[in-house]
Amino acid sequence: MEIVMSARGWERQMSDVGTLLLGIQDAAYMAENMVIAAESLGLGSCYLGATPYYAGRIIEEYDLPSKVFPLVQLTMGYPAEDVPSRPRYPLEFTLFENRYPSFGPDEVARAMKKMDEGYLSQDYYRSLNARIPLSEGREETFRFDEYSWSEHISRKLGQWGKDPNELLTSLAKCGFRVSPEEKAS
Repeated sequence: MEIVMSARGWERQMSDVGTLLLGIQDAAYMAENMVIAAESLGLGSCYLGATPYYAGRIIEEYDLPSKVFPLVQLTMGYPAEDVPSRPRYPLEFTLFENRYPSFGPDEVARAMKKMDEGYLSQDYYRSLNARIPLSEGREETFRFDEYSWSEHISRKLGQWGKDPNELLTSLAKCGFRVSPEEKAS
């Protein structure tokens, strides 16, 4: 966009944080449209969400230019088998009209129950041997026949990505200025 702006005699004033957020929106829209188009052709897809943590390797492998940061990878192909869709969070907890509701313990328990029952009925984590190991000092209390979505997501968000500098450093290497002291370039 800076090249387009330059051709018009403009310089970007929006911060890198602002343009990064706009880029995230655009990338999300594009990825979702690609999935919808692929599904209409009988293709399956899978988003790979850990992409930002492997950004350096991806940037190098694909020779990405400055100010391009890999947010998500998307795989597509014809399914080798007809697997059921993974359970999704209940719509009443993801789609709201006019205001964002607050959820009490009963609503949270209901959503957790729905998700956990869905994953357990598919034997999802056991079939993939996908139980996240506990960090040092924590004792395993879940058998695979009990281990489900709420424990899996709790372990992921409770143990991974603790240091924000890991991602901030990757963004800086891509040319983004994301600290409050830095101005857009």
